[in-house]
Amino acid sequence: MKPDRLPKWESLVSKLLQFAEEEPPIEIFVLKCHLIIESVMYSFLSHRLGMQERHLPTLQFFPLAKLALGGTEHSLALTKALALNDPRNAFSHELDDLGLERDYEKLAVRERLYWPNEVDIGERSAIRRIRVRAIRTACLIAVVNVWAPIIRNHLAKRPDLSDEERDRLLSGIELQRRNVENLREKHAELQAVVDQGRRALQGPPPTT
Repeated sequence: MKPDRLPKWESLVSKLLQFAEEEPPIEIFVLKCHLIIESVMYSFLSHRLGMQERHLPTLQFFPLAKLALGGTEHSLALTKALALNDPRNAFSHELDDLGLERDYEKLAVRERLYWPNEVDIGERSAIRRIRVRAIRTACLIAVVNVWAPIIRNHLAKRPDLSDEERDRLLSGIELQRRNVENLREKHAELQAVVDQGRRALQGPPPTT
């Protein structure tokens, strides 16, 4: 739903630049990522329609995403935004953690992120830590993939911006893109370590 007061564009930029460093509980992290994407889509929709944000109607997330990110050039951003909407909705519709965990797993699998189970790791606390990292990474992937085309569109429509401001926006999104890739690589390394440990426990294959 449309926030009562939409954040200014500058505050959204600042929030994105610091967001990857925050480590709130994973439920809060998902909600914040969802809210950032929602706010950015309202801002982008106002640019596409040529009207002020305050005149936009209140929209549910799905129609807002389809309107703001419609068109083939934004298809990837649309897919990432809608993928994050499923676990966000699960907070309102699931009474048990198992249902929410299924939506988290779907989000991780969509991004080809390792999602361990009891067969991989017997220790529940280790499973939880790796799964939380997968969710955080998937959320940041969604935010960056929605944000990047909007930044480029914003720059195209703002010839009045100084070179310094343009560089700040572009370097900010590039920094977050690299952060996301680093997170993805580290997560893949975790899977490699787990796979290696499992093979060691299983021992060498039987000889014939």
